[in-house]
Amino acid sequence: MLEELQYAPDFWGNILDPGMVPTDTEAKIHLVLSLVTFLALPLHELFIYIFSCDIKSVKARATRFLTYQPPATFRHERWPHSIQNLHDMVVQPCAEEIALKESDNIINDSSFKIKLHTLTIARMRELLGLDKKAQYSLGGRSSWR
Repeated sequence: MLEELQYAPDFWGNILDPGMVPTDTEAKIHLVLSLVTFLALPLHELFIYIFSCDIKSVKARATRFLTYQPPATFRHERWPHSIQNLHDMVVQPCAEEIALKESDNIINDSSFKIKLHTLTIARMRELLGLDKKAQYSLGGRSSWR
């Protein structure tokens, strides 16, 4: 993969006359999308490249995109059938990764480790938060004694 853009800003400076360079955001977006359309570049390939390349200027923009944005910036209600795909491809894998990391953190936390050679019934009750009141269930004695 390239370290720099193959078509650097000076390339575009030679192609586009200064008067042709749009100044407002929507016109810039239309220019980029017209090039994407002209080149018949699938958007998924563009997005995969944007989020996986190591070109500093592209990576910086991808990083800014991935920071918190107000919910109104992506109106998923325009594509109601895509919501499940977004959940399957983005939300679910992220949730699983977070749950696995948190689970590993708890498992590896030394304050939660129980040493079997020092474990007694009294210590087990203490660890489980059982006191005298907890020995009785509703309507009868529990099996804990």
